[in-house]
This record gives sequence, C-alpha cells and structure tokens, in this order.
Amino acid sequence: MVRVLAGWYNGPASQINASWRAHAAWVAEHWPAKPFIISETGAGGIAGNHSDNATDPARWSEEYQQLVDSLDVATAMNCSNVSGIALWQLQDIKVDQPNTSTSRPGGINNKGVLSQLRVPKQAATAVAKVFGAVP
Repeated sequence: MVRVLAGWYNGPASQINASWRAHAAWVAEHWPAKPFIISETGAGGIAGNHSDNATDPARWSEEYQQLVDSLDVATAMNCSNVSGIALWQLQDIKVDQPNTSTSRPGGINNKGVLSQLRVPKQAATAVAKVFGAVP
C-alpha cells in the first residue's frame, strides 16, 4: 500500500488523486464492507497571502490551499471507493503563542477555508464548486 498522503505533508499536489485512490482501493480490498472516509485533509493558506506562480503556487498561499483542497474533494467525489470527506477545519483558529510556534505562522492554524473572521478564502469557493454548490 502507498503510504504517501500527498498535498500538504508528503508529496506534491499532483499525487493527491493517485494517493487517495490507492488508500481507498486498499481498504476496499481488505475490508470490503467498511466505508473509506477521507478525514483531516487539506492544506494551510494564510488569508490574503497570494502566490505569483499559478502553475506551482507557494506553500501557505491561498492558491496552494485552493489547489490541494479542491483536489482532495474532487477525488472523494469521483472515487467509488470513497464514502465521504472532511476537510481539516471550517475556519482558521488560534492554537498557540506566535513566539513559541515553530510550524504555524503567527500561532494560527490556517487550514480553514474561512479566515478567523469567517471571510471565505479561495479554497471555500473552489470546494463549493466541486460539491456543486456554486455554478
């Protein structure tokens, strides 16, 4: 079984679909009566932080978060072995003090599709489109 969960922590976004499909197929083979649900997935994006590179957006940019989140959701929606998906969180939240955080800019978990003030980031619209909520 492939152990790489592409996108945010391991591997490039281009491997997201293949990675989730491999995991879902493995579960279907070993536990055919059990559903496979993708949970706690997605990427971080700092609200208002934008990447100049459209084809390979920078980590922590809204564009990279939009890319990863929409690929995760599209895979879940289009793979018969996947029963559901839950992104990491709805909105960004404070998790620790900025001076003690080594992995979260400003002590904020930026993995929400909404900012701390519940302003939609680019990922919110992209995910809504995949779900069919936005034309």
